[in-house]
Amino acid sequence: MKRGALAVLVAGLAACSPRPPTGPAAGKAYFSAAGCATCHRIGADGGRTGPDLTTVGFRRPEPWLERWLKDPRSLRPDALMPDPRLSDGARAAIAAYLATLRGQDWPSGGRPWDDAALTTPAARGRILFARAGCLACHGRRGSGRLETDASGGRIPALTGLAQTYTPAELVDKIRRGGPGMPAWGEVLDARELDDVAAYLLTLGPRPGAPASW
Repeated sequence: MKRGALAVLVAGLAACSPRPPTGPAAGKAYFSAAGCATCHRIGADGGRTGPDLTTVGFRRPEPWLERWLKDPRSLRPDALMPDPRLSDGARAAIAAYLATLRGQDWPSGGRPWDDAALTTPAARGRILFARAGCLACHGRRGSGRLETDASGGRIPALTGLAQTYTPAELVDKIRRGGPGMPAWGEVLDARELDDVAAYLLTLGPRPGAPASW
C-alpha cells in the first residue's frame, strides 16, 4: 500500500473510532504514513539516512522510544532527527510498534552481513555493527556520544579496545551486555559475536580518547 493511501486509512480509522487506533498494528501504519521509512530501514526496506531500526525494540524500551519521538534532543543533544510533530496517540502507537522489532524483519534468506562478498570476520562485523544497531548508540566507528537519559552521561567510545580486551573477553562482554546495553547473545549467534568483536578490535584509538568501555 502506498504511503498516501496509508495516511488516508489511518486518518479514516481515527475519524470513525471513539479513540484513535493504538497498539503495534496501528503504530506500523502511523510509521508508514508519517514517512519514517524515508530515513529508516526495517529489514530490507526503507531509507539509509537514519539508523537501522530492525532491532530497535531489543535495544530500547518502549518508554524511551516514546520520549525520543516526542523530543529527540532531550535524550541526545546532538540528535539530527527532526521533530516528527506526532499526536500523542500516534507517538504512543509508533513506540509500541518499534518496541516489537527484534530482528524478525530481516529477509529469510539471511541477515545483511551474510554476504559471500564479505570474506573476513571484520568485514562482516562492520556491516553487523551498522545494521544491528550498535552504530545508533555508539556512533560511527565507535566514537561514542553524549546521551541524557535515566543513566545520564556518555555512551562509551569503542576505540582502542585492543588495548584493554582480548578477543574472548570482548565477545563475552558483548554476549552478556551490561548497564544500558542489551545482552546481544540473545539475538546474535557465536559467529556473529566473533565477527562484531573482530571489527571492534580494528578500531584504533583516537588521539586523547582511549576506549571507555
